[in-house]
Amino acid sequence: MSKYENHEAFVLSAKRVMSRIKRAKDLKVDKLDNDGLNELVESLSLAKAIETEQELSKVKKGQEYYVQTLIDSLKMSTSELVDLEYKSATFELGSEDEILATIEALKAA
Repeated sequence: MSKYENHEAFVLSAKRVMSRIKRAKDLKVDKLDNDGLNELVESLSLAKAIETEQELSKVKKGQEYYVQTLIDSLKMSTSELVDLEYKSATFELGSEDEILATIEALKAA
């Protein structure tokens, strides 16, 4: 039996992981020093502020978090990434039993 019982949730998870890795590679987050990362956060924050018509200060923390998740994703194994995304996808696509099992697993961790 497969580790991932819900195939649809697994496929969604894999797509999200691939998208995140591609975005991290496109932004070259693994190649940037601290100054470069700060510049990237500023650039992404400005774009997000313009797009959402919000103040720069209100979107900056979110962009810092986003960039950090990209960095962290490149440090994690593929299995770890898919496992994390699978939990999220199960909430979106899973049956009632799968959702409850995911919550129970989280409580036990």
